[in-house]
Amino acid sequence: MKDFFLASAHLELKMHEEALKRYERLMGVFRCSDYIQAQIATVQYSMRDLDEADMIFEELLRTDPFRVDSMDVYSNLLYAKESSTALSFLAHRVFLTDKYRPESCCIIANYYSLKGQHENQFCTFKEH
Repeated sequence: MKDFFLASAHLELKMHEEALKRYERLMGVFRCSDYIQAQIATVQYSMRDLDEADMIFEELLRTDPFRVDSMDVYSNLLYAKESSTALSFLAHRVFLTDKYRPESCCIIANYYSLKGQHENQFCTFKEH
């Protein structure tokens, strides 16, 4: 439990190298943990290693197509890469899965923002 806490604390404190080391060590123990994979992807995104983070998030979606947890971070990554096709697919997927989750609203708003539909972006947050 201590390692989970410390890894999370390091991530929150922007101590990315330390967070990554702890999560990778935890991944050695909990090999199939989607949570740890998502945290590693989040650290990679925070370190601006967008390609590595993108690869991990894609793998998470392959193993769990209905995943919404941490997908808001993935949508930020896709927004930064201006990947409108992938962001559209992700927005559609989370809308069908659970459109009322805060993560879903963020993803859908990122999609509208990337498309330049700012009025729809604000309506997404206002409705939910």
